[in-house]
Amino acid sequence: MTTVRGVLFDFHETLVSADRWMAMEIGGIALELLETLGVWDGGQSPQDRRGVEETYAHLRTISLETALEYSAQEIARVLLRALGITREIPEAALTAAVEDLFRRYIPDVTMKDQVPDTLQMLARRGYRMGVVSNAAYGPFLSWALEAVGLRRYFEQIIVSADVGIRKPRREIFAAALEAMRLTAREAVYVGNDYIKDVMGAKLAGLGAIWVPGRSALDYRVFTPVHPDAVADRFEVLPEILTRWSNG
Repeated sequence: MTTVRGVLFDFHETLVSADRWMAMEIGGIALELLETLGVWDGGQSPQDRRGVEETYAHLRTISLETALEYSAQEIARVLLRALGITREIPEAALTAAVEDLFRRYIPDVTMKDQVPDTLQMLARRGYRMGVVSNAAYGPFLSWALEAVGLRRYFEQIIVSADVGIRKPRREIFAAALEAMRLTAREAVYVGNDYIKDVMGAKLAGLGAIWVPGRSALDYRVFTPVHPDAVADRFEVLPEILTRWSNG
């Protein structure tokens, strides 16, 4: 294996836990965006509510089936059209509303065990590090990592909302490699999700280290695409990388 120069990480349930944020992105974002924009006050009809929820469900289906990403701003525009709101909302107002919504979730972000010590060790050993994540709003990841003291370790944070493509598509990994001036053979990806993280990275030509949590699904029996290593604890990453370097 070519000497690893760059280590790229997943965000949620790899570096940090951000369950409330994740639940919002999966389902609550539709109504919360409209409330933050001031066009939804809870007094709308059940039919309007169903329309909003169904619209967002369609967006999620498209996104998951195609791995194309809708940014939070794009989601808001689609929801406004679905409600028949045709008045123009200034871009600045939309941007401010999205920022306000996502900032509310920063206090709930917590670091995963052993992450800071492990990142510090990797940094001391000269590894260049970045983050690649699926998310509807890129700045949230920088704010969250800054809030828990981890932002300084990462040269680049590549988010699907900015690229327009979600993991496991190879394009988002390619965007990260280009931003960090690395080849796929020089980089390894670390994540907890087998399909998005392990298979996505491997199919994009990167090495992959799987850090499965308690609820992770193991697909190794179903596919020939396997991780290069499995880390039962985050802190064993330096040992794995050292073993590869010495091998």
